Amino acid sequence: MKNKKNFFRGFAIFFVGSILLAGCTLKPVDVSDEITKANKAFMEAFKKGDAHALAMLYTSDAKIFPPNSDVIESREAIQGYWETGLKMGLNDGLLETVSAESYGNVAIEEGRYKLYVGEGQLADHGKYLVIWKKEDGQWKLYKDIFNTSIPKSFDTEAEKVAISNFLNKFMTAFNDRDIEAMSSLLTEDMFSWGSDPAELWNKQQLTEIWKQMLTKPFKLNVIGEPTIKIAPDGYSAFVVQQYFMPSVSEKLPFRNGYHLIKLNDEWKIFTLNTACIPKNKDLPKIDKVLNK
Repeated sequence: MKNKKNFFRGFAIFFVGSILLAGCTLKPVDVSDEITKANKAFMEAFKKGDAHALAMLYTSDAKIFPPNSDVIESREAIQGYWETGLKMGLNDGLLETVSAESYGNVAIEEGRYKLYVGEGQLADHGKYLVIWKKEDGQWKLYKDIFNTSIPKSFDTEAEKVAISNFLNKFMTAFNDRDIEAMSSLLTEDMFSWGSDPAELWNKQQLTEIWKQMLTKPFKLNVIGEPTIKIAPDGYSAFVVQQYFMPSVSEKLPFRNGYHLIKLNDEWKIFTLNTACIPKNKDLPKIDKVLNK
C-alpha cells in the first residue's frame, strides 16, 4: 500500500509539473503590424541617407550578415556599413514582411527587400531574415541576415581566359610528367572515362594510370584552341580540347571533354573523357583491320 501511495504521489507531482511547464511555454504571437511599423522607421532613415539613425535602430550588440562579407558587429561598424551603401547611390527601398512572430521579447521576421538608385532604378532585390529584440518597449534589429536574389554576374571572356590558362597548366604538367600537379587540378570526387569500355576511373585510379603511362616521355601536341562553354551561373563549364599523342599515333587525333567546376574561385576537373577520334571516312579502314 505504501508503494502504491508513493507511486500516485510521484505521478501527481509529474502531472502537475507538466501542466505548469506547458503553461510556461511561449506560444508565437503574430507581430507583423509592429514589425512593419519598425521597418517603416528603418526606411525613413534610409531614404534620408542617415546611417547613424539606421544604426540606432539596431541593438547595441547587434550583428548583420551581408552577402559576400564577414559578419559585421557593433553599432559603429553597422553605421559604417550603411554609410558605404548610401555613398554608392542607394536612396530608396522597400521592405516587405512575409511573416513576423514574437516569443516574448524576441521576434523572428521573414521578408523580401528591394533597393533603388537614381530615379527609381532597381539596384537589388532579395530576401532577409531578422531576429528582433524588444528594448524599452521598442523592437530593434538584433541579427540581420540578407542576401540578393540576383544571380552572380561574371566576366565571360575573363573566365574563358582563366579556363584556357587552367588547361595549359594541365597540359604542361602532363608533358612534364608532374603527377602531383595534375592530381591537384582534379576534384576529390572526380570521374574519368576513355575510349576502351574498361576505362572507368576515379581520381585515385586515374592517378595510378598516369603513373604507369608517364614512366617515359609522353608528349601531347594540342590542336587549335579549346571550345569553352560556361554555364549561366559561372560555376561550371564544359570544354573540348583536341590533340595528337605521337607516342600512340601520329595519324589519329584525341579529344578530351572536361566538365569543370569552380571551387573556392579555382577551376577544377570534375569529369574527364579522353577518346580517340578517327575521321568518319577512316572508320571502314579501321573496321577492316579489326576484322582480319
